[in-house]
Amino acid sequence: MQKLLMFYMSSCPHCKRAFAYEEELKKRRPELCDVEVERVEEREEPERAEKYDYWYVPTYFLGEERLFSGSPKLEDIERVLERAHEA
Repeated sequence: MQKLLMFYMSSCPHCKRAFAYEEELKKRRPELCDVEVERVEEREEPERAEKYDYWYVPTYFLGEERLFSGSPKLEDIERVLERAHEA
């Protein structure tokens, strides 16, 4: 299992929805609770955010691979969490 890296902005409604989906999925699927998500508020850590290739938030990376970026659906976040759990 690998840790996910998530870039977000605190004012972003799509990011807030992604947080809610993560929480919902971890309640529904306890095995996903083991997936650690490191969150980076891109305005608070711009130097770090600039090192990654993405245009939208929320964006999830597994290592150097971008798994998802943009307006999430529940299924998108589930795929991201599953991928990290399997890695």
